[in-house]
Amino acid sequence: MNGHASVMPDPAGILANFAAKLQFDDIPADVIDLLKQRVLDTLACALGGATEAPISTLREYALSMGGAPQSSIWVFGDRVPAPMAAFVNGPMARALDLGDCHPEGQHMSEYILPTMFAIAQSRGPISGKEFLTAYCAGGEVQARIGNACFGLSGISSYGRISNYTQWGAIVAGARLLRCDTDRLWNAMGIGYSTLGSGDFQCVAEGNQMMRVKHGFTSADAVHAAELGYRGISGTRNIFLGPRGLLETHFHKKNDPAALTRGLGAIWEWPQSMTKGYACCYGAHASMTGLEQLMRQNNVTVRDIESIECGLHPTPFGLVADNPAKKWNPETAIEAQFSLPYCVASIAVHGRLLSNELSAAALANTEVRALMPKISAHLLPSEVPTFSGTVEVTTVQGKRFFVEVLHPYGSPGNPLGWEGEISKLHACAALTPKPMSADQVDKVGQLCRHLEELDDVSAVVDALCVT
Repeated sequence: MNGHASVMPDPAGILANFAAKLQFDDIPADVIDLLKQRVLDTLACALGGATEAPISTLREYALSMGGAPQSSIWVFGDRVPAPMAAFVNGPMARALDLGDCHPEGQHMSEYILPTMFAIAQSRGPISGKEFLTAYCAGGEVQARIGNACFGLSGISSYGRISNYTQWGAIVAGARLLRCDTDRLWNAMGIGYSTLGSGDFQCVAEGNQMMRVKHGFTSADAVHAAELGYRGISGTRNIFLGPRGLLETHFHKKNDPAALTRGLGAIWEWPQSMTKGYACCYGAHASMTGLEQLMRQNNVTVRDIESIECGLHPTPFGLVADNPAKKWNPETAIEAQFSLPYCVASIAVHGRLLSNELSAAALANTEVRALMPKISAHLLPSEVPTFSGTVEVTTVQGKRFFVEVLHPYGSPGNPLGWEGEISKLHACAALTPKPMSADQVDKVGQLCRHLEELDDVSAVVDALCVT
C-alpha cells in the first residue's frame, strides 16, 4: 500500500498514546476477569512445559551467563537478569502449545507475560491493577496489528512472512515502566528493528526453534521496553512508512484502518481463545468434534472405521498439509502439528498434554493404528477460520457427523474459571516436583484476585516449586 505515510500520520503514535494513557477503570469488568483467567492459563502452561525440551538447556544457559539476580525463572526459582528470565520463561510457556491466541494477533500471553513478570520483578513493586492495565494494553495493540496484517487468515497470501508478536510484550513492558507516549512509541520503534521470528519452517521440520524463538522475542521485548524508557529513539513510521511493516512484509494484503479502529471502545481480548489441548489450534475443531461424537454416541476406539475432518485452508496448511510428515510425526513438536496424531490421541487417551507427547506416547500402537483411518479435506475459505467438521464411520456401518463452530477454548465455548483451575491442576502435576494441592490453589486464588495485590511478584513466588 504505497503512499500511506504522506496521507496520514503513522498509527503507531495513536497506539502508543492509547497504551500510555489507558487506566484500569477504563477496562470493562468482563475483560478484566478474562485477563485474570489468562494470567492463570499462561502460568499453567509454564508448569506443564517446565520439563519439556529444551527448557533445562535454556535454564542452564541463563544461569551460566551470570549477572544481576533480578527476576525468577518460573517453577525453578533461579534469579537471573530480567531479559534472561524472559528468555527461559517464554519457551516454557510455549512448550506445550497450550496458551491463548487471537484470530489474527496469533499467540499473545506466552510472549507478553514472561516479559511483564520479568520487568515487574526487576522494577517492582507493581500492583495488580497496574499489571492488568499494562497487560490489557499490550494485547489490544498486538491484536490490532494482527488484524491489519491478516496475521493468520492471510498466511497463504504472502510471498514472504514476518511476525509482529513482539509488540504486545513491548507495549505491556513499556507501560509497566510507566513510559509516556513518546517513550512508549520509541520502544515500539525499537521493536521494529527486532521483528519477531517469521520462521515457519521450524513448524514443518518440528525442530526446537518452535519453542526457543519465543525466548528471543520475550527477551528482546524487555530490551526494547527498557531502552525506550531510557530515551533511545526508535523508528516512528512503523506501519505506514515506505519501508514500514505493511509495505515491506504484508504488502499483498493489509488493512491500515484496523490498527486503530474501535481503539478503547471495541475490545479485542474477548475475541481471543485459549486451549484445552496441547497442540496447534488448527486441530482443535476436529478434536472437539470427535470428543462430542464419541461421548454422545457411545463410540469407542475399537468401533471406529474412519474419521473424516474438514478444515479451513489456514489450519489445513498447519496440521494436515504434507501427509508424509503429518501422518508420521517423529518428535513431540511434529506431533503437535499433526492432525491425525492429535485426533487419534483424543480417541485413545481422551486428552492431549505432555504425557501424550512423550517418546512412549509417540510410539503408542493404538494411536498409530488409528492414524491411517483419519483423513482431512479442505472446507471453503469463507467458513470461520478455526471451525470444522467431523464425520465418524463405525465398523458397524453407522455414521455420525458434527459441525464445530466453537472449538473448546474459543469465545463461544470457553474454559472459564472452572476449566482454567482444572487445567492448572493437570499441568501442576507435570512439574519436576509436583505442587501440593494447597500451592496450586494459592496460585489460582492470587490470579483470581490479582487486582487486589500490592505486588504481583507474589504470583511468581507461589509458582516456584523447586
